[in-house]
Amino acid sequence: MRKYFLYIIIGLLAHVSMQGQTVDEILLSVHEQYSLNKTLQFKSTYNLYKTKASTDIEESYQGEFYKNKADSYFMKINHTDILSTPQVNLRISHDEKAILVTNPENRVNTDFDIKSMLISYDRKLVKDHGKYWEIILSAKKISSEQYYKIILHVAKDYLLNKQVFYLANRINFSKDFRKSDLSQPVLEVIYKDYTRNDNTENRFNSSNYLNISNSGKITLSNKINGYELIDERSFQIK
Repeated sequence: MRKYFLYIIIGLLAHVSMQGQTVDEILLSVHEQYSLNKTLQFKSTYNLYKTKASTDIEESYQGEFYKNKADSYFMKINHTDILSTPQVNLRISHDEKAILVTNPENRVNTDFDIKSMLISYDRKLVKDHGKYWEIILSAKKISSEQYYKIILHVAKDYLLNKQVFYLANRINFSKDFRKSDLSQPVLEVIYKDYTRNDNTENRFNSSNYLNISNSGKITLSNKINGYELIDERSFQIK
């Protein structure tokens, strides 16, 4: 169950709008805000609910996000670190003692995949709550999307306060492998403590985890010595 929860995290038209900005205008402004050539930091909380009617949290993880002016970013979600730079992508699972290395062109999207949302969801509703907009995205028909509905709370500075993802598929919540307890869960992500202070440059140094020679050979740092190396770059040295 824990692995699936992390997968959900790291694995965010009938156009209706109130007075003011439209859904597309707001979300494109959100995209621009997160894509600025500026530093950005915030903290996040990931809460998994068993169903859309549930009020009890099944699992909860804390996260951190850091982005620098060079378009590198570092994320920490529970015991998993993700570092993405123009040179390399790293995903380090401290629970599994493994590091995944991929090419930089396979970088995880850091702008919350806003443009994809605009294409994939043909029902769009925005409500103005004064200090923030509530945006509801859904699809007329079930598609290949991982979520059948997404709710976003967007502050008036175009930074996200919260996202709620309604999963399209059911997952097994049973703690007994011999039994089945299938439910269609909801993932809530809450964001806070935004800042653009520039004081975390060391977080973007891939040598914290490994060194790559000119020939492409990887040597793990002492920090993660003994971890399993999974090298999925298109050019590898064994």
